[in-house]
Amino acid sequence: MIYLIGGAPRIGKSIIAKQLARDIKAKFVSTDELEKPDNDSESVIFYEDSKKNTLTPEERIESVKKEAEEIIAEIESIIGRSVNQSQDIVIEGVHLFPNYVYNFLNKFGKGKIKAIFSGSTNIKFILEGLKKSTGPNNWHKDFNQEVQMQIALFVQVFSKHLIKECKKYGLEYKERSNDFKKDGEDILRDLCG
Repeated sequence: MIYLIGGAPRIGKSIIAKQLARDIKAKFVSTDELEKPDNDSESVIFYEDSKKNTLTPEERIESVKKEAEEIIAEIESIIGRSVNQSQDIVIEGVHLFPNYVYNFLNKFGKGKIKAIFSGSTNIKFILEGLKKSTGPNNWHKDFNQEVQMQIALFVQVFSKHLIKECKKYGLEYKERSNDFKKDGEDILRDLCG
């Protein structure tokens, strides 16, 4: 089975996807690992100085879409190999936009792929999550409140975009709450149930 977990940045996709991969003993792939090394996109990069963060959330989304276009063939190839070898794999990342997932479902079969998207439109929850994040990937831990708010606004706008696109393509979207553990359990249950 191929499990695709897409969603807004900074909402716990990687944690949930790694847990699923461990639970089912599947290969784990993050779309971040597939990005081109010469890509100098500012899509999800935020600077400590808020004045340097000049892209609007919408411009950042468009930048992520461009990154996705560069790696979507590689993602499709990984899925194809996994389907042909009957290998379980969990792929997560911001680059898994609903239109691509919809195409994968049609190409490889709905019985071979399970997909879910997650995000948050609640600024308060997003900011709380940013503050609670203590893992090694917490590149924003020392950022001031203004930059934290810029990140939260990006996550919110990205999530709203995903909600609209998931409705368009008939895909599942889960709104995150302030209970990360329960949200993760719900997502895993929905994917594996």
